[in-house]
Amino acid sequence: MFMVRYLVSIWDGIVLQKNSIETADNDINIIVKKAGYQKLTPVQQKVIPTMLQGKDLIVETKNSRGKTAAFILPLIQQINSGSSEIQALIITSDSWGVKKVEKQFRLFAAQSSSSHIIGVVGYEKNIKKELHHLKQTPDILIGTSHRIIDHIRRENINITSTGTVIIHQITPREDEEFTRDIQYILSKIGKKPQIVYFTPQLIEEESFDVFSRKPQIISLSAHQIPRKENCYYLVADQEEKVKIVLDLALQNSFTRSFIVCRSSGEVSLLTGILQNSGFRCATVFEKDIETRFHSGNVDLLITTFEQMEHLQFNSAGHIIFFDLPEGEILCSRLQNQTVAFLITCDETSQFNRLQERCNMSIQKEEKPERKNALKGAIERNLKKIKEEEDPEELNYYKKIIRQHVPLTLRAYFTAFLLKQSLGSAPVLSGDFKTLFVSIGKNRRVFPKDLVRLFSQTLDIDRSAIGGIKVMDNYSFVDIPESEADKAISLLDGKDFHGRKITVNHARKKENDRR
Repeated sequence: MFMVRYLVSIWDGIVLQKNSIETADNDINIIVKKAGYQKLTPVQQKVIPTMLQGKDLIVETKNSRGKTAAFILPLIQQINSGSSEIQALIITSDSWGVKKVEKQFRLFAAQSSSSHIIGVVGYEKNIKKELHHLKQTPDILIGTSHRIIDHIRRENINITSTGTVIIHQITPREDEEFTRDIQYILSKIGKKPQIVYFTPQLIEEESFDVFSRKPQIISLSAHQIPRKENCYYLVADQEEKVKIVLDLALQNSFTRSFIVCRSSGEVSLLTGILQNSGFRCATVFEKDIETRFHSGNVDLLITTFEQMEHLQFNSAGHIIFFDLPEGEILCSRLQNQTVAFLITCDETSQFNRLQERCNMSIQKEEKPERKNALKGAIERNLKKIKEEEDPEELNYYKKIIRQHVPLTLRAYFTAFLLKQSLGSAPVLSGDFKTLFVSIGKNRRVFPKDLVRLFSQTLDIDRSAIGGIKVMDNYSFVDIPESEADKAISLLDGKDFHGRKITVNHARKKENDRR
């Protein structure tokens, strides 16, 4: 009879645990949908139930999406708010990871009925500024391994009763110092916590000697996200985007393609620039535009997000998103087109969330090289010569050139006409910094030499460089403010015209001499 009661007790415990996990799963799905996501990503589907069961885990995160939410969502369910102890510790290997985890945590916590106290350390340079985060004992503490150890040694925090430790390693290589930090922190916990270790690259299990029990391993093959092969993104400053669009259009000889912007002002700007470069452009505001586009009479149709909802993309070859879309266009509208996204550094996290919602991985590409854009422009013009131009009319112009342009200058004349035909993409910001350069006329330096030096070193268009003043022994160059520190880093101490040059911010008294 005792044995029967014992077995019934065990069975009731199993059923209770199963029901508890199912309830937590339902709550998590509600939180996910409230936060704007369609469904859990594969890595979340694997990690969340295992964490809720209290098991130790090693998770390989390479090429995965939604890894941060994979440990945040179960923590929200597991942790009781208002405790007098730190219940969970999230340890990252760098300060960038701290900020990312905090931001994600607050996003999902806002959709939950619980109100957890979150402490953040490791982001401020001055440790004293973090004490206000610790005045009220946090339920969950997020921080770098170094800073958590600093606070432990100063007795600012007590982790003896911490029940869950999340180790979020950002760098793909095994970091011995980071591992030693983890071992030290775990030694300060009084009981055996649940440990969940996220690592970009899975290494030998024996290396994870921070575990006191054998962890379950979720490998790369279990949660790899399919790559969207026909999509890519480029990271650029807002003022660079116009030039990148022009270079992409020239390099790929876009025909029957879309460019999507946030505002009608951007539509007008891009339309003018691309038309000046020889593209047949139209805006969505024109009459019968969709019929003209699908018949092939328009190379580039430039529209806004609001207007694109009414358009059909079936026959589009390329689509460029000049601004980051807010909706889930990837999931519902895009099919077999080649799609480019232009995003700023500040939009990276938002773009990653967009990929997570759509359960796909989009590859990053480098900015197009100017020489490839020029090659595309030349090929485009040669095609026009063969297919569209009147040979007799071109022969007349060729005769005039022979009469008035010396043979030695004809190549330069052709280059000049190509440059004029392409125009120059204006920047969207006019903020400049003046730099001092310790070389001038005495070394036979001319403005064109400095233009070439700065444009090639910084990989920017020559038109982006502002005023240049060349004195006898030194010079001043105005360049976009966003490029100033980079220019100093790359050019200071560089050999130029037979001597090492100094490049630095111009002092006020030097500016006055101008």
